[in-house]
Amino acid sequence: MQCRWIKIIDSLGSSEPDEGTFTPLPNGDDLETGSMPCAESGNAVTEYEEVWRKLCPSPGPEHGWILQSVAGKTFLGRIGGGYLALSEEEGRRFGARSKEWDPKNGWKVKYAIGDVEGVPSFAGTGRALGWRGFLEDRRESGGLW
Repeated sequence: MQCRWIKIIDSLGSSEPDEGTFTPLPNGDDLETGSMPCAESGNAVTEYEEVWRKLCPSPGPEHGWILQSVAGKTFLGRIGGGYLALSEEEGRRFGARSKEWDPKNGWKVKYAIGDVEGVPSFAGTGRALGWRGFLEDRRESGGLW
């Protein structure tokens, strides 16, 4: 299968399309091979290989969502007990923040890279969007998801 990604944001600042071919591997993963501009090579088009693997979301509510900002350069997503925010708004470099839900301690940062100062954290984001966080959900349902 041949795929082409047109990037809205990119951690390396590239807006060039990424094209690749997927080949199934015996273990169920998929191998993507292709070429794209490489920042480490002065943006010379460079061959690459990536392995894609299906992952189960961490435990949490069955519903999920993905939002894009009006300006189009911030993306927020939540599925199960995972939250991901990516942003490259005007005047800021790329930043990403990932959090996972810990039933005892709430949302915990899994990783944060780049300029995360303006990247939304889940604490407060869910409430601002009208979504209740896990802590409120658990209290109201007697600890059940």
